[in-house]
Amino acid sequence: MLDSRNKLKIYAYKDSAYLKLIAIEGQKLTNPYELQINPESYTHDHTASYLPLKASEKPGQTTRFSDLSPETISFNFYMDATGAIPTKPDIEPKPFDLTLAIKQFKTLIYTYNGEIHSPNYLKLVWGRMNFRCRLTSMNIDYTLFKPNGQPLRVKITVKFQEFLSPDFIVKMERSSSPDLTHTRTVTAGDTLPLMCENIYGSPDYYLKVAQFNKMTHFRVLEVGSTIVFPPLGTA
Repeated sequence: MLDSRNKLKIYAYKDSAYLKLIAIEGQKLTNPYELQINPESYTHDHTASYLPLKASEKPGQTTRFSDLSPETISFNFYMDATGAIPTKPDIEPKPFDLTLAIKQFKTLIYTYNGEIHSPNYLKLVWGRMNFRCRLTSMNIDYTLFKPNGQPLRVKITVKFQEFLSPDFIVKMERSSSPDLTHTRTVTAGDTLPLMCENIYGSPDYYLKVAQFNKMTHFRVLEVGSTIVFPPLGTA
């Protein structure tokens, strides 16, 4: 018997809070969807964006952090109806139905859900992977057939984009955006240029920050004191 505990599973939800699993009746569909054959590998992409930040008194140009793009996970896997993959007799007494398996997969991860006006929210679970996402692309490559043209094997390539709820994005912006006001407490070793580098992505604003805070002695900061770093436009 195959051990389903080690199979990659895809859960489908109808809410962005990931609380309501999709319930599909009358179509022999299961949620979560369990892959017949695990992918051999997967790719987890991370992308950060930066904007040019040019100081008028400098001849060169530096950059400041803009945003973190949603992470993506992509992989390919096979479905096989040749009989080469053993089934679970107590759960799957019949031969693997490739057409039905493809239909189940597409219904849960790709098909438009009129109730939420989009494809379903998804969660990929496999080992330490627990990835909230939605499908961005899927390619089904039919690779083996019976003489009558009935498919026996497919290779499916999928890509999923991380789903970040609007509330989570707002929280991220409040904690990290250089276009919002930040307050920092001076610790040992802090300098104003270094703190500006951490907040704005450039040390060049330290004089303006000193003026904003009405600091007369800013070269040696008092440990424990509070400094306000205004939005870039104000600074």
